[in-house]
Amino acid sequence: MFYRFNDKGSFRYRLNIYNDVPTLAQLTDADVWIDSLQIRRGNPALTPGMSYNNTALVDYSVNNKLYLSLRAVHWYSSNFTQENTFLEGNKVIRSYQNSDNFQRLTFDFYSRLSLINNRFILSANCGMHRFSASGYIYTAPYYYLNAQFNYKNWQLYAMLYDQGAGFSGEIKYIQGNGNYLGVQYSKKNYVFGILLANMFIDAKTTTENISRIAPYTKNVYVKDMLYALSLKFAMNIDFGRKFTTGQQKISNSDSGSSNTLSTGK
Repeated sequence: MFYRFNDKGSFRYRLNIYNDVPTLAQLTDADVWIDSLQIRRGNPALTPGMSYNNTALVDYSVNNKLYLSLRAVHWYSSNFTQENTFLEGNKVIRSYQNSDNFQRLTFDFYSRLSLINNRFILSANCGMHRFSASGYIYTAPYYYLNAQFNYKNWQLYAMLYDQGAGFSGEIKYIQGNGNYLGVQYSKKNYVFGILLANMFIDAKTTTENISRIAPYTKNVYVKDMLYALSLKFAMNIDFGRKFTTGQQKISNSDSGSSNTLSTGK
């Protein structure tokens, strides 16, 4: 649903409905030993469910220089598949179960400012996720900061970001922060660019199980990716015969017929 207030502001609403189908690995009843104390086990009793994603967005622009938007998202899953940890004798079983109350609420603010005839562009995107599932409540902020400078065929850009975290039942996925700096030169048929990623930080991702029975934290460090250099080259190869085509809009009007009904006042 879309409604425009005027030439500067508008309102949008969207509803997406998804099927939540367990994977084959989650449905199997086989035991996979993680170590001498832990077992990974599927659950053949898992059933599919539905997810409903409601998104509302209000945006406003000023003279093509300043753009602002505020977004609210509510995600609800009626039969969500999530990890479940329990004890079986002296063993810790990592399995799965259906949860009937998984929700995620997101508030997101985005702004973009264009200066010097769109040569210099600043943008910021910040927000917050709030998760609720099986008695657990978790809040995770995030942000993305961008700067871009354009001059003739050259483009210089930089980004600083923190991706926040995701949450699924007993599992938190903390995706960590990062940054990059790049320069790009483009012509009609080709593009060449250089990108430096993850400078000035110790990047890592974290997976945290917050089970009351057997919690754990796993960190993956990407020190080998620090100061990573990436080269970009793209070329448009266009050859062969070309044809000029046109489109004719279909018109069903019949102004010369006395049987035509007029909708004007």
